[in-house]
Amino acid sequence: AFDSSVDGWTLARNAFGTSGNTAYENGDWNASYGFSGGGLRTRTGDVDNTAYYGGASTAWARTFHLDQTMNVSIRFKYRLFVPGSLESSEAGEARFELDNQAYGLGGQSYLARFAGGTGTDQDTGWREYSRVFTLSGPADHTVEIGGWNNRKTAADEFVDVYVDDFVITDVDASSLFGPSRFLIDDSDDEIPAYGGIFRGRPKTFAVNLTAPAFGAHTLHFQMLQESVAWFGQSLDVAIEVLPLATQPLPPDGAVEISPRVILSWTPGQTAVGHRVYLGLSAEAVGSADVSSPEFMGSLPAGSESLDPPGVLLQGVDYYWRVDELQQSGPVLQGRVWRFTTAVIPGDSDEDGDVDQKDFGYFQACLSGTGQAPQPDCGRADLDADGDVDKTDLAQFSSCLGGPDQLPGC
Repeated sequence: AFDSSVDGWTLARNAFGTSGNTAYENGDWNASYGFSGGGLRTRTGDVDNTAYYGGASTAWARTFHLDQTMNVSIRFKYRLFVPGSLESSEAGEARFELDNQAYGLGGQSYLARFAGGTGTDQDTGWREYSRVFTLSGPADHTVEIGGWNNRKTAADEFVDVYVDDFVITDVDASSLFGPSRFLIDDSDDEIPAYGGIFRGRPKTFAVNLTAPAFGAHTLHFQMLQESVAWFGQSLDVAIEVLPLATQPLPPDGAVEISPRVILSWTPGQTAVGHRVYLGLSAEAVGSADVSSPEFMGSLPAGSESLDPPGVLLQGVDYYWRVDELQQSGPVLQGRVWRFTTAVIPGDSDEDGDVDQKDFGYFQACLSGTGQAPQPDCGRADLDADGDVDKTDLAQFSSCLGGPDQLPGC
């Protein structure tokens, strides 16, 4: 954010409630001050050998406007440095305020603190702060980030705070990756007798994210305790979104699909062809290659549909996959999708239609109300009441469509 300038931020003296020592409250921008590149610095103290005892504080400030009340995440990097010249009665802090309210870590009013008297320089190195706030709107809000010290007696006594990578985000809005907040219920790990103390056992959890346009992206993870307090380290994960086949038809998980279904999909943006796999086992389809029985064939770009050979079995789960061929580089293996075929009433030979042949089977099975049919007539008992009668005939008639025609029911 500060690679080339202060980016609209202003220097605020007497920022954190100190008074009378504004000559020792200074700050500047430099191309080398940031975590990477330019950044902001506040310097509190220094200047000359004049002593003060009422404290001094300096901050970089920025006001922003919200059109409505919303939950926002405020995140930034900071670094606190104090020289070894600080005396044991002197201390320096890195501080953050939002609308004149101090926020810190561990229940304190500061982000980091060093006491003097060590005789050596003290440096936190770069750290990151992140917290979610509910802010009112329409209204203006002001953030201040900087340094504080309680006193000084010499020119070589000062407190430096560096700031970089300030980001404010509407956490309730959908990002490129979909919802940006996820609740992890950790109550099973709590020790009740200790009022909220956790055992600290490793936790594994999964979140589903919507992939944006293909290419390189960075996911930023920040653990928040009860969506309010900063808790633990942040994590940036570099990912690459591959241009895979998407939007399968039938949709993944669909049920009651015709056994004569035609499969289709939306191609990946860089695909020059497709390889399609179909079978009755998710594992087999997931590991299949062009030599496997699940391989249905290759199609050129522009042909994004496949009519499976024959008629699919009824009432079973099918799994399928579309791999994308590239102009150069490896084939991009697709996800395994699933759909469940429908059972067609009256289709006794399971050829995907209800025709004269099925009627012959049904007619041979007619037994009358309350009379059990022949042992091999289970598919004619359409209402599953133990007989084949006029009720079953009415249902059969509604499904009758003719050879190679979709059933009417």
